[in-house]
Amino acid sequence: MVRVNDATLATDRHGVFTILAAEDPNDRYVVTVTKPGYVPLSRIFDDGEGATSWHLMPAQVATVDPRRNINIQERESPGHKGTHLRIAADSLRDQLRRLARRPSESLP
Repeated sequence: MVRVNDATLATDRHGVFTILAAEDPNDRYVVTVTKPGYVPLSRIFDDGEGATSWHLMPAQVATVDPRRNINIQERESPGHKGTHLRIAADSLRDQLRRLARRPSESLP
């Protein structure tokens, strides 16, 4: 799925898309590309963009216990040094600000 400002569309089976977004008075266009199982990608442009290619990174899923320290090292890939995620025990809360108490999946 691709979004440019308020315009959204699906890509073809090869991930190719063409979009004509409404002109922004500030010449600011936010392009966001998403695909299930991959890390979302966003880029900001200040003018029309011609043909370009983006490569989405596969998401890494890990089950974490929020009652313990969380320490996840993302896998490295060509051209991308992995990211390190550290979260202190008992720091995660739900949307109602209640302390998370059960193991859950995360997408680092």
